[in-house]
Amino acid sequence: MLFRSASPVVDVNTNAKSQVLNRNVLDAVPSARTIQSLGQLVVGVNLSSPDVGGSRAMQQTYFAVHGVGAAGTMVTVDGLITNGTMGDGSVQAYHNEAMIQEAVYQTAGGSAETITGGLNMNLVPKDGGNRFSGGAKGAKSPASWQGDNLTAGLKALGVTGVDKIDNFYEWNVEQGGPIAKDKLWFYGAFRMAHYDKPIANTFVTPAGVPFPQGYAACAAKPGSCEQGVSDEKMKNPILRLTWQVSPKNKLAAFNDRAMRLREIGRAHV
Repeated sequence: MLFRSASPVVDVNTNAKSQVLNRNVLDAVPSARTIQSLGQLVVGVNLSSPDVGGSRAMQQTYFAVHGVGAAGTMVTVDGLITNGTMGDGSVQAYHNEAMIQEAVYQTAGGSAETITGGLNMNLVPKDGGNRFSGGAKGAKSPASWQGDNLTAGLKALGVTGVDKIDNFYEWNVEQGGPIAKDKLWFYGAFRMAHYDKPIANTFVTPAGVPFPQGYAACAAKPGSCEQGVSDEKMKNPILRLTWQVSPKNKLAAFNDRAMRLREIGRAHV
């Protein structure tokens, strides 16, 4: 009996491994619309905590690839490094996902200008173009749509309430177009998001009762006290101007801000 199979194909020119997520993919695949949740779509990329339904959109989860952790991740926008400085570079900037035309995730075989051995990501932003176009999108997840995985085993360990999303919504609007046709374009977007996240084994203790006694009373009777909530809000505007200096050269300037607020005054942890 004779078996035949195709010869393996080996790229002898480069060992680089990159995955391009274009705008069609970003719009079609359900995700939390963050660079971390999009990274879950790439083979070989692992996250420190999975992002389920946007549960990690405000408290970042971290990348790892081929054993290299979050501090080895590099994020660029149009080639410009935007890495954060917290956690030795582990904490990344909060980019407005609407601005991304395509995202390139490189997991191996970095080029000479690559400064880290982990995941290297380049976000290619939108320019605006020669016609006016825009859009709007929104999402909402009421608490009633969410299940409860507080099992008997967890209760036996003293867990009285699990982490979850109590209320989540976000909306994003965008607009782009020409200022001078074939020469100068603009693009702008604005994202607003709000997440209420009850935190496991936290309570709003009764007023006028010392905290140790109040916490003990709440823990002894699960459901008798309101669960502590991490109230998280984000406003994320971006404005980009692009000038076609010559047929082969562009000059772009952009401002991308993430105005993030985390309020924990509603809970005693």
